[in-house]
Amino acid sequence: LLRALADLDHHSGQVSLGESEQQQTSPAAWRKQIGYLPPDAIFWTETMAEYFVRFKEPAIDELLHSLELEPLLEKPMNKLSSGEKQRFGLVRLLANQPGALLLDEPTSHLDPASVTLAESAILDYQERHGCPMILVSHDNEQCRRMTRQCFSMRNKRLHAA
Repeated sequence: LLRALADLDHHSGQVSLGESEQQQTSPAAWRKQIGYLPPDAIFWTETMAEYFVRFKEPAIDELLHSLELEPLLEKPMNKLSSGEKQRFGLVRLLANQPGALLLDEPTSHLDPASVTLAESAILDYQERHGCPMILVSHDNEQCRRMTRQCFSMRNKRLHAA
């Protein structure tokens, strides 16, 4: 569902965000509006410092600090844990300032302290930008903490939880 909403998978439905309709918007322009965080973040640089050097946004420094990632910027990519990469993926997502958040298991690889940091960063972004969010999680408590409405998917249909 999230991949279809982000225009990454073919679908026959209709998707809109505000006045924009996915079918009437180029995929590149649509993906700038929609922030999709996959369950496993992938980067193609040797270090995160190399990745983030092209961005000179104060928001990135703030996010790196709030997610306690500054000390890991120079660590080789192949030495980062799945959870560390996932937190860097969250920084990348929020730094792009999307108009909607599509989060697929955003904290699945994180320890409890990092879950708290990530949830706080997500909720802070959502509050400051007033954007909609769809959160996919197997953690029902997390869904209750982070959303106003919870649904479950059964037989390819959404049901109120």
